[in-house]
Amino acid sequence: MKVGDLVKMKWMTFASMRRARENGYPADVPGIVVEEAHNGVKVVFPSCGKKIHTFLKESMEVISES
Repeated sequence: MKVGDLVKMKWMTFASMRRARENGYPADVPGIVVEEAHNGVKVVFPSCGKKIHTFLKESMEVISES
């Protein structure tokens, strides 16, 4: 995973997806990696008002590489 990759969140259960939606996280929306360091990435979600969220790399899935 590197800067510019298109990613989406991985889900273990439907309940975790539901909780993410309730807390304002983009559940089914792809985002673009803007920064990566060690075990974390910052992802911007253009369709959600260009908000930037920080995630662990293991919780993200690469859709397409840059």
